Amino acid sequence: QNPKVAECDPRSVFAAVILSGQLGLELGVLGQAYLVPYKGEATFVPGWRGYVDLVHRSGRAVAWTGAVFEGDEFDYAMGDSPFVKHKPAGEDDPAKITHTYAVGRIRGIDWPIIEVFTAQRLAKHFKRYNRVGEKHYAHGNWEMYARKVVLLQVIKYLPASVELGQLIALDNSAESGQRQNLTVKDAIDAALALLTAGH
Repeated sequence: QNPKVAECDPRSVFAAVILSGQLGLELGVLGQAYLVPYKGEATFVPGWRGYVDLVHRSGRAVAWTGAVFEGDEFDYAMGDSPFVKHKPAGEDDPAKITHTYAVGRIRGIDWPIIEVFTAQRLAKHFKRYNRVGEKHYAHGNWEMYARKVVLLQVIKYLPASVELGQLIALDNSAESGQRQNLTVKDAIDAALALLTAGH
């Protein structure tokens, strides 16, 4: 889907693909994770669907995130009786997002964990944390970025796992423009771990 990936160091592509397989996340089509070219290397960028999938796999919590567009019916409340009500009207232009929200539920606990960001707050967050300028993946995937940002606020309060911790660390590297240091050795070690788990 992105021809510039072909211009990246093949070792970084291989390492990122193996890492994606180790985490059980599909690259590209399903929106679980992406390969984004940056400084000649393929950067592994988790999508919000990847986070949701890992939360559900733990069996201890569930999570969801949504985008609210102009014309949608939307209401929410925080406090001791938090809720989110969202009725989409059919709009899907990322430029018309007014809010994004995320809801998390921990097994055995009645109250949901809710976070809501306005479009203004999302823009402020992006401006503050974008360290790669025009090359940031959010420029072509604003809805994905906007939903992931708010989802990560909820994930902070959900049961942790090694996979989620690894995903967040990789995401932080991508956001800050730092090298993820995915080497061929990492890829081989990950592949061996997958083969061992298969036996």
